[in-house]
Amino acid sequence: MNNSGQKGPAELIIEADDIPSMNILQKPLRGVRGNELYPAEGLQLIVLITKELLETEVNFFLTLKSQSLGDDITVPISRKNRKVSVDIGEAIVTWKPGVSRILCELHREDSKRPLTRKSIVVWNGLTHVNKRVLFFCHTMPCNMSQDDCENIKTEVQHHRITFRDETNRFFKMAFNDRNRKLFFTWAVPGVFLSLLSYRENSEFERGIRLGETISISVTTRKVLNIYATEPALLRLGNFAAEVDFSRIGSKKIQLASLVEYLGPNDNTLELVPITAIEPIPLVQLVSPFEVMRYQIETDVGLRKIYFAVANEIQAVKISAHNLLDGVKYDAEFNIGNIGEDLRVELLPSIICKLFLAENTACDIYFPVSNWPVGFWLLNFKIRANGRWGSLTNSKNQLYADGILVSSDPNARIPDEVYEVFKQTHNPKALPEIFARIYRALLIPYSQECWNNLYWLEQFWARLSRLLLDSDCNNAIYCEMLKLSIERYQDTFTALHIPSHYLGEALPKMFCLDRCYYKQKTDGMNSILSCFSIFPKIQTPCAIFADGDVDVAILFGFSNAMKVAGQQQEPKGFNLDLYKTALKQRDIKDRWRLLNNDQWVPAKGDMLGPMHYRYALSQFQEAFRDNLTIESRRRGKALLLVRQMRSHTIADFIDNNGCNDVFKREIDLGVFDYDKPQPEWVDDQSAIEREHQLNIVRFLSLFAQICRVEARSPGTLDNFFSNLADKYNYSYLNYRKALGYLLTVGESLFAYYLLLWEIVFTADYDQVRRA
Repeated sequence: MNNSGQKGPAELIIEADDIPSMNILQKPLRGVRGNELYPAEGLQLIVLITKELLETEVNFFLTLKSQSLGDDITVPISRKNRKVSVDIGEAIVTWKPGVSRILCELHREDSKRPLTRKSIVVWNGLTHVNKRVLFFCHTMPCNMSQDDCENIKTEVQHHRITFRDETNRFFKMAFNDRNRKLFFTWAVPGVFLSLLSYRENSEFERGIRLGETISISVTTRKVLNIYATEPALLRLGNFAAEVDFSRIGSKKIQLASLVEYLGPNDNTLELVPITAIEPIPLVQLVSPFEVMRYQIETDVGLRKIYFAVANEIQAVKISAHNLLDGVKYDAEFNIGNIGEDLRVELLPSIICKLFLAENTACDIYFPVSNWPVGFWLLNFKIRANGRWGSLTNSKNQLYADGILVSSDPNARIPDEVYEVFKQTHNPKALPEIFARIYRALLIPYSQECWNNLYWLEQFWARLSRLLLDSDCNNAIYCEMLKLSIERYQDTFTALHIPSHYLGEALPKMFCLDRCYYKQKTDGMNSILSCFSIFPKIQTPCAIFADGDVDVAILFGFSNAMKVAGQQQEPKGFNLDLYKTALKQRDIKDRWRLLNNDQWVPAKGDMLGPMHYRYALSQFQEAFRDNLTIESRRRGKALLLVRQMRSHTIADFIDNNGCNDVFKREIDLGVFDYDKPQPEWVDDQSAIEREHQLNIVRFLSLFAQICRVEARSPGTLDNFFSNLADKYNYSYLNYRKALGYLLTVGESLFAYYLLLWEIVFTADYDQVRRA
């Protein structure tokens, strides 16, 4: 016996019993939200049974259970092999077609307790999927919830389901699986962008267009979310990243991480698909520096610009853009020692000098004579802290400079330069010049440099009148319509109302015959989406049959059922009938989409309750956010809509062929029937609601005027003449007010343009032909 007290080593081995397992061989279809489903056809479930269980000589069965497609199905499992393959598609062939979560349970014949189980979502009846967007079926699913689907097009004759509108980045399928709903979101082919921002512990996401300009810094918390459908390379300067979008669907990039890669010519983040040669510009990134002091002087034909920043300046770049012909020049100074003079050729024969007064400040000199003829806009960028950025003030307003050079050496002031231009310009180049000046005006400039740039605003107004008086073809107006949706996103906030809007200067772009508008748009804008339907309205029955618009508009006509059966063309539109149809189709479960900044009305939604709610919410948000911004312009706009509230389209038509219904109620109001109005409301709320109602009615009236102008030229002139004669409005007064109204109510105005085009095609045109 050992009495040493020592204890020897001990070893404990725990072995778990082997249990059966089940696995799926096929790869699932994975939506952008991570949800997975499997096509039932050819779906193989591999069942692995342990050796110990096989030795018991007990039979095994696989039970398949679904909540919605059919009764439980039991499949016997062969005991000859440990590995057994079960064809799920063949096993559930007697079930109804549809999508359901299937529970697979393996059990012994002498016990109801499952040995193992697996849950998968299966689409019974789905044969194959092409390009991740074309779903081919033997039979259409019986449990698809149409009211919960978004951007879906069901082609029964082709046994196919796909997306309806290519301008929407997603399409979503929804299926009723007894007490639950299954949702699957798929990406529409193409490239889409959204910008994530964070404030007050909340995340906000808004869709942005390709090519937008975004201002960033090293402290930026913004995140760029890129959606695509095929593998590609992301590239910016020395930055490069390969992303398999076919697998992950989207890629998030912290914009602050891209600051170090910015350069004077490397500020565009590009996407290079593996199947394409040309890169796709995604966004332009700028990282501004705040100017501490800025001073500009002109003396004896020499322009002197002084600026100081908080950072040590390493390089300066000057860009000169001729808005007359589009020519651009760049000049770059690499900073040397303090007190050193640097000389660089900015333009041929135009030498620019730079003097570094201190490492954070410099003087720039250049002559204002001997420049080529043009409307020159000069921008400045500096490199500091290893990155490039523009010069801005504390309000993120840009510093720039401008020089006007006429072909007549005696023309010096802007008025004289414009008069020479008016006599000598090429009419064919006028739209391009106008567009360049318009884009330049979208940029907010600091007050310190405005004395040399105010001619931009003067030329904008005068060129717009020149365009109206010229023989512009309809294609040019269509291009102007597309130009009108552009916004400068660098420093503008969501609350900003641009000082200039193309719709106020060129309202004729809303008044063309429907055949001139394009059927395809670039999406994310309700004006272009609405106008894309215009060419199809030649035969109103076709837009109802193809599902381009919501059926609510169909039931606004007195012969809705005969139109649905394609027995008659629509006629006898009644706004009350239409409003009733909107209420009946207004599903509360879909209101949540209004909180999703990525959602926009698509084909099938147009002129439906969600389209109107979207347009109205866009208007109300813009109106409330600008209660104190542009107050003078806003006051004139509110006066205009109040004065016009008693007018109808009949007041401006020479040949009164409109239906009596257009002389009464002509709009849908603020669509708040779901919110009972209290007996008492505060004065401010009551006044705000009255303002909104007046604006909604005015936008509907102006939409009528624009669409009647396409049929009876002169209606628009009658409207403006009435403003001038009856209410003593000057051209500038009504144009500024109209621009404000069309900007805050852009989506709502587009809604009424589309509505009245359909209604006038059905009713007004028939009266005129008779």
